Amino acid sequence: MNNHEMPDIEKVRQACHQRFASQPARNTMGLKRFVPAAAAFILLFAVSTTVFAAVGGFDGFVQRFNPRFAEVVAPVMAYADREGIRITVIGAQSFDSMAVVYLSVTELTEQNRLSAHMDWWPGLHLHIEGMGGVMQQNLLYFDAASRTAYLEVRFAMHEAIPQPLTITVDQLALYPAEAISGNWVITAYTPDTTNQHIAVIAHKFMLCDAIFIERVTLTPLGLAMEGTFGVASDNTVMSLLQAEHEVYVEVPGGLIPLTQTGGGMSIDAYGLDMEELPPISWGPNATRVVDGVPTPIPQPDQLATVAMLMETGAGISISIRWQTEAPINIAEASAIIVNGIRIPVS
Repeated sequence: MNNHEMPDIEKVRQACHQRFASQPARNTMGLKRFVPAAAAFILLFAVSTTVFAAVGGFDGFVQRFNPRFAEVVAPVMAYADREGIRITVIGAQSFDSMAVVYLSVTELTEQNRLSAHMDWWPGLHLHIEGMGGVMQQNLLYFDAASRTAYLEVRFAMHEAIPQPLTITVDQLALYPAEAISGNWVITAYTPDTTNQHIAVIAHKFMLCDAIFIERVTLTPLGLAMEGTFGVASDNTVMSLLQAEHEVYVEVPGGLIPLTQTGGGMSIDAYGLDMEELPPISWGPNATRVVDGVPTPIPQPDQLATVAMLMETGAGISISIRWQTEAPINIAEASAIIVNGIRIPVS
């Protein structure tokens, strides 16, 4: 796959880096007591020089590890310390309902609690404040000398991601080591490039025999589709969401294949009596609460359950996400190809 250049976003990244490079890393924990401004600046500058000497700051990190989305990520270089562990957000960026974050996790003590062989996924319990969705983590490299892990984390949310990004880690459950609980909170200020670098495709279509797509959003990180359940189907709910679809982005150099990362379903019960909508889960172990007791829902009955909910007036919303291995230049995208159907990007 070709890594298509994105000169407009690169200019944003370079300008942002020039501004951030002249500033110290920001300790988002805040000072515990009053410190004169000059002393605080000297302290933080000294810390930032030590922390990032190994990778040479944001540009050094990119050159050493070559993260896939370097063109669209803005430098952040902010950190938080807890339980002898420093978590640093090196760079980040979000587009509509998708985000990518590059971070490091460093052991500050001599306990040697971190290693490359740990379960970084899903052991790193990382969240974006106020958001729920799919997260994927990729360990880029573990530096044994500095006891530091470098990771790429990607998010696909069910709604637009707020700015600035508030990134929280509440636990490092890195098997086989003992879990480390803490409260690492880092605020990532990044340039707002969302409006300039997404394409909303106003083309409604049936993705399959039961999912009606109403909104498609193309971003440098991938593709998001939003829709609702439409007509009845003999398939189960989860099989419809998990079905693989061939999706490509058409650019002058050819077709860029996208990888499906998952889907989700939400029930809009606004204005309805919540007692009419018992809690429901879908999947192999699907349940419905009946008289306060979780009751299994057979796979064939899951779609009937959706129909029952729709009869009450509840809206059943569907979201499905695809990702790309390299950033997409939205300005070059001419169409998306979904299951052989070409949908122009206007």
